[in-house]
Amino acid sequence: GNLQQSIMRPSKGVNENVASQEEECLGTDCIEDPLPIEDARSPPVPSGLPVDADCLVKSMERLLVAVNSVDHKLDTLAEQVESRVGQLDARLRALELRLDSTPMKDMAVVSETGKESQETTMDEVDSPKEVLSDYDAVDEIIGRLDKHYEATQQMLEKSRALQMCSNVPSPS
Repeated sequence: GNLQQSIMRPSKGVNENVASQEEECLGTDCIEDPLPIEDARSPPVPSGLPVDADCLVKSMERLLVAVNSVDHKLDTLAEQVESRVGQLDARLRALELRLDSTPMKDMAVVSETGKESQETTMDEVDSPKEVLSDYDAVDEIIGRLDKHYEATQQMLEKSRALQMCSNVPSPS
């Protein structure tokens, strides 16, 4: 009875009915989960719709948490890419040294145990082509990270704009 009325008329007695406001915010009117990055460019809500300010602020807080976690994830990925590029550089240098110092016909690779294995063929050694294709893969990853970062920045801008809108007191 009472709860039902407060849901129907949220503007009346807002302070006494915080619980019903919470429930309302968990409903379909209010975004429960932060938008995935793919939806970052979704159209804004038409301004004609009534918006509950508290509910909006809570949604924005959730969105900011999501954005921050995306930012953190991007930092982690960037570090991984950097270390991968470092490994690739080392492999490429080792390969160049090996190619410079070893005549192709006597190619023998020293295994990790230090013994020479005559069976190892040139195919098993990193070929320049493989290393270069790894570089391309890393470039592609960096490109994707850039796109994700741009989408994240757009989400941040949107949430800031919405946060500013939500500071306007709701008409009672």
